[in-house]
Amino acid sequence: MIRDACFTLPLLKSTTLFIVITSLISYLQAYVQILVMTEGGPGTSTYTISYLIFNQAFQKYNFGVASAQAVILFLFTGVLTLIMFKISGDSEDLA
Repeated sequence: MIRDACFTLPLLKSTTLFIVITSLISYLQAYVQILVMTEGGPGTSTYTISYLIFNQAFQKYNFGVASAQAVILFLFTGVLTLIMFKISGDSEDLA
């Protein structure tokens, strides 16, 4: 049984990395759940960056601020993805 786990776990490394990265991206883009359940309240305690971007753009009409926040979200997601690739140690996955 242990012998089978030694062969299975390394094979699951790329699948696990994919699931972690896509889950991270979906957590950063959570908007609808917050809008439906709390609308950001009480106060601003459940705001996420995507909810803040939407509020800046379409409720306060600060499109410049919203687009700057969107660029920051994009860069942050890219950096976290690269960190996950570096932690996994698979340089051949990047090709």
